[in-house]
Amino acid sequence: MQKRFLRFLVTIICFALSLTACGSPEREASGGQVYIQVTRDFGRQVFFADRIDVFPSESALEALQRHLDVQTEYGGRFVSAIEGLASTAEGGFRYDWFFYANGITASVGAGDYYPREGDVVWWDYHAWGDLFFTPAVTGAFPQPFVSGYRGNNPGTLILYTPPGREAAARIQQYLGQAGAREVKTRPYGDYNLADPQEIVMVIALWSELAGEPFWQGMLDNREKVGWFALLDNTAFTAVGLKGEEEAVYRAPVGAILVSGSGLGDPFPLWLITALDEDSLNRTAGLLVTDPQSLGRTFGVLVTEEDVIRLPR
Repeated sequence: MQKRFLRFLVTIICFALSLTACGSPEREASGGQVYIQVTRDFGRQVFFADRIDVFPSESALEALQRHLDVQTEYGGRFVSAIEGLASTAEGGFRYDWFFYANGITASVGAGDYYPREGDVVWWDYHAWGDLFFTPAVTGAFPQPFVSGYRGNNPGTLILYTPPGREAAARIQQYLGQAGAREVKTRPYGDYNLADPQEIVMVIALWSELAGEPFWQGMLDNREKVGWFALLDNTAFTAVGLKGEEEAVYRAPVGAILVSGSGLGDPFPLWLITALDEDSLNRTAGLLVTDPQSLGRTFGVLVTEEDVIRLPR
């Protein structure tokens, strides 16, 4: 847990300095069909969503500029406005354009990111303040499992407790068919979640995880890891940008939450959990039977009737 948050602190410094990049730009192998989406308010309003051809050595920003009116700052690498919707401050919040590549908050600006075949490139305009930072999101699934981040695909490990065994096998098969290079499954146990070496997905009832220091640490630091939810053994609660409780959901309910250690973390941690076994299977099953329900989401709660976007 400590190492994950040390890495987070290093990368958040870069974020605070420029909201765009750390490190020098580099021309990467790129080009091919790329899915670009431009939204606002955590994916709720869509301005543009289409699969386009990206030229070799064309940046994400250059590809975007071929389709939409874009204004930039900081030497042309930070997107400050799209279609006239500009960065601003209002009601105690700062509103900006945030850039995600395969569901991971990019460690470079859009002018220095060179999309590859199959990438999902996403700009979302939303409020942010002193509390929440979202290093990874659910809304590009089946990315990053298929392509990783910036060509770095370390493979996937699905950890499961007994109630999640069948779901883990189904997701493993689905990701393999989608093109993920290596997907392993293993019973949940001694794996060091604080120092992952691959993309990790955990499928378990919350009652099986709640007493562990790692998961309690994730809850205590949810504003740093991007969880817009409170979890306990009786209810899952959606929370807002200031940490306020917005709605309480009792069983049957599940959740899909994603975290990372900071900008450009190639090892995001996906948690699929629930208060009961039926909800666990229902929630995990979305990834296989209805992956579109995760489209343009930052995390979700799942009831019998609905998939609830987070933050609400």
